[in-house]
Amino acid sequence: MLFPKAVQKEDNYFYDTASNFVYVNEVKDNMDSWIETENPNAIGSILMYRDSFGESLLPFVAGEFEKGYFSRLVPYNLLQVEQYQPDVVVIEKVERNLDDFITDMPIVECPQVENIIAPQAQANTEMTAEKAGSFLEIKGTVDEKYIQPDTQIYVSVKDENTMETKTFETFYAKTEKGDANGFHLYLKGGSVPEGNIQLNVIAVNGSQPFIVCSKEITWNL
Repeated sequence: MLFPKAVQKEDNYFYDTASNFVYVNEVKDNMDSWIETENPNAIGSILMYRDSFGESLLPFVAGEFEKGYFSRLVPYNLLQVEQYQPDVVVIEKVERNLDDFITDMPIVECPQVENIIAPQAQANTEMTAEKAGSFLEIKGTVDEKYIQPDTQIYVSVKDENTMETKTFETFYAKTEKGDANGFHLYLKGGSVPEGNIQLNVIAVNGSQPFIVCSKEITWNL
């Protein structure tokens, strides 16, 4: 791979190791999207999010844990940490694809924060809110004039019936144009009141917050 035209070929190493684990689910090969393993002679558990390089790593990692869970699915479903409660969580990713961390947001509910009182601003901010399985997926692009190096972006969810409001942090996201003024978050269906709700995107620069986008939707699980 490094010198394909070299006269002398590179050595290819094959490790003579005994397989000390078994596959729990039906596995075609180590490139499968989801693999579960067991080694009754080991202790602990691991949840590993990986790419194609994990194909070769999997036998060595699986043999060190009583239970192993290996996923190639993107975006990462970090709710599996709560589901499987592993002792170790690993994300293995080839360096050339590190940008994926700001384009493919993980499936996890962002932290809830105290509600923020802010004035409505005239801003060219875009937002979409769609059902994604049992989640409400919210993403968009904040008007660049409201983005500074220390800007924090939040989304509030207001129940139009009870007027109760919840506010959540968001992930910064890279836009299709390559700009860094995007935001993205997932909310569990149970965290969003059913019926008519109002979503507000709030940009906070230092101590100055602004509502830069509002949208009314109807949410049903």
